[in-house]
Amino acid sequence: MNSYRLQAKGNPIATPRRAGFTLVEIMVVIGILALMITLSLTTYGYVIANAKEKATKATIKKISMALAHRMEAFNRGINKQNLAAGSGRPAYITFQNWNKYGSDLAKVMGRKDLFRDNFPQTFAEHLTASEQSTATLTSAAKRAASAEVLYLFLSSGVSFGEDISDSTSFNANELRDTDGDGVQELVDAWGNPLRFYRWPTSMISSGDSNLLIRTKASTKDPDDPLGLITATSVPNFATNYHAIDSWHTPLVVSAGEDGVLGLYEPADTSNNGNLAAPTGVSEDLFDNISNLNLQGGG
Repeated sequence: MNSYRLQAKGNPIATPRRAGFTLVEIMVVIGILALMITLSLTTYGYVIANAKEKATKATIKKISMALAHRMEAFNRGINKQNLAAGSGRPAYITFQNWNKYGSDLAKVMGRKDLFRDNFPQTFAEHLTASEQSTATLTSAAKRAASAEVLYLFLSSGVSFGEDISDSTSFNANELRDTDGDGVQELVDAWGNPLRFYRWPTSMISSGDSNLLIRTKASTKDPDDPLGLITATSVPNFATNYHAIDSWHTPLVVSAGEDGVLGLYEPADTSNNGNLAAPTGVSEDLFDNISNLNLQGGG
């Protein structure tokens, strides 16, 4: 059928054609476009977040390997000194502690002291008592402190008689000066400083309730397998070192995409932050990524 119709008198006239879209059709098209844009942005955001998570895991794995190399060198250095000393006092133990504790406990405490000196988590650990009493750190500096010293001691070169410098292992995306003090920090892919906890015994769990550190039922101190350290044998041990008779291993952790760590800062000793004490909001830990779980995103 053509596009003509007949009037009453039989004269054909042209049927008018529609010139455009109706308002309803325009709204439908706009809705479809908006949905497509939303889906695209959501997908793009997921891809970016996933890429940053993978990059952060790669950085933390790199740090974990560097830490392992340095700890192996540390243990070799301790063993060499013990062998060289025989039944005498190894060089890493002070005369004071050797006489105070006796040989076996002195070796345990000497290892603790030397490990703390060579694996610092805050600059304050290298300050005198008077310097510590007057030292003030901004919140940004507190967040950055452990990431700064972590990079410094991993890139310091010769240690324990071996050249184990890892300074060339980190690229520009993994280093940043977030607190503006002129010292580089190891950062995650979101640009936030990583945190380093030397003895994170506040995060130890023998079950599955903990996102960062899970252990078997036995949680003996790896430095003190005989249990020589007690509240009596070493007063104030928990204050100056970590929880007595507790398993431990260094923790490197990213706060994840939300930037909320869920742990007190390593420099916050008043809240046991040096031992990785949780702030009490477990949800804040869900997207954290660490060298001990290498998980993220829930």
